[in-house]
Amino acid sequence: MRVILVSITITTMSVEAFRVKIFNMVTDVTEKYTAIRFKENDTSDALSRIEQWHSYYYPDYIPEGYALVEAKGSGALKIMYFSNGSNDRIEFSQASIDANLQVDTEDASIEDIEINGMAGIFVEKEDLSILLWATDTDAFYILGTLDKETFLNIAENLELK
Repeated sequence: MRVILVSITITTMSVEAFRVKIFNMVTDVTEKYTAIRFKENDTSDALSRIEQWHSYYYPDYIPEGYALVEAKGSGALKIMYFSNGSNDRIEFSQASIDANLQVDTEDASIEDIEINGMAGIFVEKEDLSILLWATDTDAFYILGTLDKETFLNIAENLELK
């Protein structure tokens, strides 16, 4: 494969606020040299994709410095990625309740937790944390390197759009 796509996030300072930019690095490897090009993605693509979704949850609380950088999904599965200037990411995912979610819990710390009256679990493994819970109709998970209280704050402040 001659072309590899890698997403890199970079934060730049603007007069208004911090703005998160996403760049694609396109690498073309030939016999004599490797050409590398950077192309800026328009993060408004994520917002326009989300605006086309029907009946989805959006976090009303996101930690300071994080911004939506990517959104994907189809049907009942919707995934949003938020990033800050340190390349830390938060993945927020939602699916119908009949979805099958798998979490690597080998050698992990698992804690039963309650989110807005619903049962869930908080999993910590190495430097990664995952919060999983479900309502009567939807299943959710948040994945990232943030602390449990921040995860709970995100989970407890979802807004149905």
